[in-house]
Amino acid sequence: MRHVLVGAGAVGISYAWYLAQAGHEVAFLVKEKHADALRAGTNVYFPKKKGVREPVRFEGYEVLTSPEQLREKGCDAAWLCMSATAMRGPWLEPFLAELGSDATLVSLTPGAEDFAYLAERFDPARIVTGLITLVAWQTPLPKEAEHPPGIAIWFPPRAKLPLFGPEARTRPLVDALNGGGKTVARFAGASAEDGGSVASAILMSHVVALEGVGWSFAALRKSPLKRLAARSSREGMAVLAALKGNKAPFGRKFVRTWSVGTVMRLAACQAPMDFEVYLEYHFMKVRDQTQFSMGELVRNGRDRGLPVENIEKLRDTVFSA
Repeated sequence: MRHVLVGAGAVGISYAWYLAQAGHEVAFLVKEKHADALRAGTNVYFPKKKGVREPVRFEGYEVLTSPEQLREKGCDAAWLCMSATAMRGPWLEPFLAELGSDATLVSLTPGAEDFAYLAERFDPARIVTGLITLVAWQTPLPKEAEHPPGIAIWFPPRAKLPLFGPEARTRPLVDALNGGGKTVARFAGASAEDGGSVASAILMSHVVALEGVGWSFAALRKSPLKRLAARSSREGMAVLAALKGNKAPFGRKFVRTWSVGTVMRLAACQAPMDFEVYLEYHFMKVRDQTQFSMGELVRNGRDRGLPVENIEKLRDTVFSA
């Protein structure tokens, strides 16, 4: 298969790496200003513990800089590897127009309404969605020991990359990601609309709260934003479930300050980098996406008569400061 990945940040490089290891043809579509550096290749790291970095060289892929080149070259699957806000740009529709009549569009963007947005512009029967369950980042992070720059990839324990969509289109993509000798992906369901996770409301709310206290777990434990984030999480889970036509999940009752705090401490212990530094570095880069997503929750909750006071209060407390 021939795969084109739109965006060559940490996520794009990560997915491309596994596709290339299976022998698939990989190309990136990027802005002209990034093309030369990308053509030179990049280092890829698979760290197991803090402070240990052993690079592997990734090169030999193709680099495209315009939708017209995509039309000439063609592809079997096009992967959107950018933020939900970056996807909503003037580039999207010309890009979609250049995809072949049978190409699959894979959306890895996290927005609650991203599938609907794409389905208004592209055949929904040809859309596959995915959740990014790996952690990838540009390394070295601030405060890390110097080493050759590159992309670090880490899978939390038992994490697999879920893909959702029509089985005839989704299974080949799962097999492509897994074809390099390591099982990193799984078929998660036949409906591409199921690609979002209600649990994303937990992450989003606590990322906002962490920003509000200066990206410190210790500071969050002492802050009133801790309880506000838990309440915002529960409201957000109900809104995301309603978007899928479902009732609020029973599990949201267990989203409490103590339970989320425990998960955060476990993640920080297992992560092969300074987790606080990573969260600040990554989420400040996509801050506009977080603001956009919080706004989506407020708007959709109001439209459905659901409580969103805590989501709105958390958003306004942090982003209006």
